[in-house]
Amino acid sequence: MPTLRSLAPTVVLRHSLAFAIAGFTLVHLALGFVLDFSTDEAHYALYARFLDWSYFDHPPLVGWIQWPLIRSDAPEGIVRLIPQVLWLTSLALVASIARTLGADGLGISWSVTAWLLAPLPQALAVGLVPDSLLVVFTLLSMRLALALADHWAAPGTAQHSPWQLWLSLGLCVGLAGLSKYTAILAAFALALCLFAWRGHKLVSERGLWVALLVAALAVAPVFIWNLQHDWISFTYQLRHGVGAEPRWSRIVTFMLVQLLVFGPLIAIGTTVALRAGGMHRPALLWFFAIPFVVFAWMSRGGGSLPHWTAPAWAALAPLSGLGLSIAWRSGQRLLIAIVAAAQCVVCLCGFVLLFNGGIPLRGLDDPGGRDNPVADLYGWRAAANHARCLSDETHTPYLAVQNWTLASVLAWYARPLPVMVLDDRFDQFDLWFGQLPVGADAVVVGWSGMKFAPPVHPGEFASCERRGSEDVVRAGRIIGRTEFLLCRHWGGHPAPERSAQ
Repeated sequence: MPTLRSLAPTVVLRHSLAFAIAGFTLVHLALGFVLDFSTDEAHYALYARFLDWSYFDHPPLVGWIQWPLIRSDAPEGIVRLIPQVLWLTSLALVASIARTLGADGLGISWSVTAWLLAPLPQALAVGLVPDSLLVVFTLLSMRLALALADHWAAPGTAQHSPWQLWLSLGLCVGLAGLSKYTAILAAFALALCLFAWRGHKLVSERGLWVALLVAALAVAPVFIWNLQHDWISFTYQLRHGVGAEPRWSRIVTFMLVQLLVFGPLIAIGTTVALRAGGMHRPALLWFFAIPFVVFAWMSRGGGSLPHWTAPAWAALAPLSGLGLSIAWRSGQRLLIAIVAAAQCVVCLCGFVLLFNGGIPLRGLDDPGGRDNPVADLYGWRAAANHARCLSDETHTPYLAVQNWTLASVLAWYARPLPVMVLDDRFDQFDLWFGQLPVGADAVVVGWSGMKFAPPVHPGEFASCERRGSEDVVRAGRIIGRTEFLLCRHWGGHPAPERSAQ
């Protein structure tokens, strides 16, 4: 029976954890009402505005889930309650999986703490992206798979597993597929886990085939849409995954970035658990290993982004709590506490940078302030209003940009004006708004963080006239600038993007 002394650290950690979750939640809510939509958020909000069975670059669930709020013109802060709920759900699932794996109160608390203090998921708690959904469905798949494993391991188990577990698992896998194409990696991990626990008897499980049918029906809209659009999503994803010329040094960079944005706490806990042999159901490591290895390999060509591995790290969090509790009890409390405190400081610094619009005292006039990763979270509402007024004043019905990432935020805040992308690639904006008509005029919007030469070249506009600029001011300094051109007589032959000299 545990003594009061042994329970004390668990109680303190649990209370500290509850306080931290409440504090982070309040910060997320505040950020949700302060920040403009990011490029990705605006893009997926447009999914909800242009509701469809699927889209050029991603499956549809990230748009579908926002549709009721977008349809009712809810403010950005209310729409951002969706990723907040998903983040809190992921914490609850991490705790549930850790408990199922046999963790005690201390292990469960450390599992949740490891995921709570991972810096990058804090951003996913504010801005909805497909990975926000995939994190939850990956964890839910693990939890349902563990329920099946426990059923198979129980003495006197019936021949077949409960139908409700298989139906839930099939629906979960299907919804994951509606979230992001990389859900196929988690599906492979799930299959390996089920085979490791059930062996060849797995194929005789009638529920398995029902689950596969449910999953196939759930993702059917993606295939139907692609069939109607010449499979453009799959072609784009295959080309997107190849990246540029491979460099092995990029894998080293990828590893270092991963350790920074997810923190070492999860890695430390998992390593300790593996060495101590205290990991129950080690097959669950496939949920981390498969996507992590795939994205690390893709990073050779620069075709991998840091947040793509979020579901993999989330899958590792329940396992890490087992190791962290072992390390805590074996006298390594100071080391674990220092690492946890350091990750907490990184998260808090990230919040400060977001609120301040970047590093304090560094603005656009400072060369070091030009590489501001959060500058694009401010100023787009004002820029869209400026562009809309200029469009009305000059009777120009089209807005245009020279990169699709600028099109998302401009199209969201300038709606319902169409926004054209002046490059030679085909993307979602061609499906939504079509091509700029030959001979048409357009208000071209540029941004200081992504400067291009004016689109005045053979086949492009005949002329472009500068029609003002808008400074983006945050915390008393200029962190960005949008510029506006009135361009005449489009030639109908877009060229590749040209950086400003």
